[in-house]
Amino acid sequence: MRTKSDSLPLQAKKSETIGAIAGGIAHDLNNILLTISGYSEMLRDDLPESSASSEKAAMILEAVSKARSLTNHLINLSRQSETVKIPVRVSDVLKETIGFIITSFPDNIKLRCRITEKEAIVSADPVQLFRVFLNLMTNAIRSMEKEGGTLSINLALMEGKLVHKDLNREIYADEYALLTFSDTGKGIEPSISGRIFEPFFTTREEGKGTGLGLSVVRGIVTELEGDIVVSYKKTKGSVFSVYLPVSGEFSETPGEKEKNK
Repeated sequence: MRTKSDSLPLQAKKSETIGAIAGGIAHDLNNILLTISGYSEMLRDDLPESSASSEKAAMILEAVSKARSLTNHLINLSRQSETVKIPVRVSDVLKETIGFIITSFPDNIKLRCRITEKEAIVSADPVQLFRVFLNLMTNAIRSMEKEGGTLSINLALMEGKLVHKDLNREIYADEYALLTFSDTGKGIEPSISGRIFEPFFTTREEGKGTGLGLSVVRGIVTELEGDIVVSYKKTKGSVFSVYLPVSGEFSETPGEKEKNK
C-alpha cells in the first residue's frame, strides 16, 4: 500500500503551535549543550591527544556541534526567520548522517547503502536535509530494535516524467534525487497509515516518542518543493521515498557504490 502525505488546515495550526513550543525547548537545550561542551573540552584537554579517550571526547564535541545546529534551526523557525538555501550535494549530507548515526547502531541491525555516482545537487539548507535523513533513519531503527533487521538506504537520480505519478503535485521538476529508506521492521497498521505525518501522533510508549519526527520531515520536504511517499506491508516493513528536485547539473558517470555493513 502506498500513502501520500495530506495537507490539512488543522495540521498547519498544530505546526504553528509546535514552532512556538520548539523554540522555547531549543533555547533550554542549548544551555544544556553548553555545559556538555564545556566539560567535554576540559576532558579532552586533560587527555593525551593520541589516546582512545581523547578521540571519544572529540566525538562528543562533534555531536554537540551538530545538536547545536539543530536547536538553532528550531529557534530560527520559531522566529519565522527565512531559511537560507544553498546548493547542496545530497550524497555528502547523506553520508554525513550515516556516519553520525552508525556509531549507535544496535548489533542486530545491518545497514545496506547504495549511492549513485551521478552528482545530485539540490537547493536546501544542509541542516534541514540532515534532519530529514536522521529522522527517517531513526524511525527505521526503532521499528527493528526488538527483532533486528536491515536498513537499506538508496540514492538515485530519476527523470521527473518517470516519477510524476507518485508525486502530490501537477508541476514537477525535470530531475529528482530519489532517496529511499527501507526497513524490515513491524510495518504500519492500515488503521493509522493516514495519521503518521500528523504532529504529535506516535505509536511509541508514553515518554519514548514525541510524534514530531515525521511531521518535521514532511514540512521540510514540502518546503523544498519535494514529496514523500510511504509504501508498506503490515508486519513486513516500510519504505519511505523522498523526492527532492535537482537544481544543478550532474555528471553522467556510470555505476553505483554499494556498501554492506
